[in-house]
Amino acid sequence: MSISTEQIIAITGFVSAVTALAALLISPLVSVYTLRKQINATVLSPSRREWILTLRGHLAELVAILFTVSTKLKVEEDRDLIHQKFERAVYLKSQMMLMMNPLEEDHVRLLALINEATEEFVPEDQDSVKRLNRLIPGIIEAARPILEREWVRVKEGV
Repeated sequence: MSISTEQIIAITGFVSAVTALAALLISPLVSVYTLRKQINATVLSPSRREWILTLRGHLAELVAILFTVSTKLKVEEDRDLIHQKFERAVYLKSQMMLMMNPLEEDHVRLLALINEATEEFVPEDQDSVKRLNRLIPGIIEAARPILEREWVRVKEGV
């Protein structure tokens, strides 16, 4: 069985048409994929970076407040200072609650530690001081994996 010139021309034309059609269909998909990557790199990464820096700042301020309060809880004269620190801690806690994802287990764990710590603002209670001193490193350790994971996403442009 031999293939005639007309059949070769027809097959060549068909292959060319299929190739052109494939290019026509694949080209927009590649463009959309590339555009999505560019959007992630130019919009999402800076937003995620800002989220990380804001969360880290709130956590650092909260830890500083908790440390200050843990040293002042023993002194009755510092009740006004403790009240001011409590108000600021509640504000920071509220900010972080709004920033966190309640569906992510490590976010929930961090928020639970923060809630527990803000409940320990009990003047002249030595047990409260001990619990705060235990919770402060726990908050830092719970925050680290969250921040590290988000920095990896920023670096990857995800």
